[in-house]
Amino acid sequence: MTDDTRPTSTDTGAGTFQEARFRADYLHSMACYPDDPAEYDPADSLDAAEYASPWMNSGDWQERDWVAEWVYLGEASERWQRDRTAAAAHAAKHADELTAVQRRSEEQARDLAEHGITYDEHGLVSGPYIEAVEQRGALAHAPHDVYLYRYADRVPGDEEVLMRADYDRVQDFRAWTQGRTRPSWGVDRAAGIEAQWTGRGDELSEAWRHLDGVRLCWEQYPAQSQLALTEHEARAARGESGRFTGMQWRNQLHARALTGNGKWTVDATDRERDVASAAEHDQLPDSALADYRSGNALATGLANERKGLRR
Repeated sequence: MTDDTRPTSTDTGAGTFQEARFRADYLHSMACYPDDPAEYDPADSLDAAEYASPWMNSGDWQERDWVAEWVYLGEASERWQRDRTAAAAHAAKHADELTAVQRRSEEQARDLAEHGITYDEHGLVSGPYIEAVEQRGALAHAPHDVYLYRYADRVPGDEEVLMRADYDRVQDFRAWTQGRTRPSWGVDRAAGIEAQWTGRGDELSEAWRHLDGVRLCWEQYPAQSQLALTEHEARAARGESGRFTGMQWRNQLHARALTGNGKWTVDATDRERDVASAAEHDQLPDSALADYRSGNALATGLANERKGLRR
């Protein structure tokens, strides 16, 4: 097994890739405003809103109240900018009451007050949060997506994150069609997304098909599936060769979680709760490939059709 490690590129103290993106977007939004108030242009607010809106309108796709987190970070930034000594005293006084995310917001606000927003040689906003997001390649500019965030900190490769996100999306599309008077819409979308992955002819195509079979095994034979997984993990812990490759092992964890037979936990300090399924909100999921594959007609159609249905 050579590829069963989790990614470490987002170990910035931000907790998860999603939180790193949240903090990076906050920095980008603050950078939209000029240092000199006399140079303010109303367009600055529109630019800042592009970064803030995914978090301020996150209630329908994410279980964490990112609206409250954004407001808290803004209030913390104001406290630290106004009086660092008083802000430090406030943070210390309420230390036992703060969540892990709020503690990190206090640290970010303190850093902003002490050092301001930093820029690279090209005049672009820089810093550890920005770097943690940008180095994630395809994920850095993908749409905010409950499915994407579910796997961003669980698997080593960004393409695999996208594959697993779309696999869950397909399952939710199919579940959404149950009992619908016009199920063809969801069926067609699910088939289209699946075809994008199974038709690639590469390792991820094979992984998708393997995951399909593993999911069925966990549905029909959960005890036997758990026994095989436990045996594999015990051998791997002893440094021996297990029965699964790294990809196959992650498929086992993925399928177990999807079928309700166990959680796919992340062994790291201060990880937040698993992302709630978008299906719980009865929402129509987009494909994580929408921005990943430029010019993809199906992905573009999905995004546009979803926007139309929500209006």
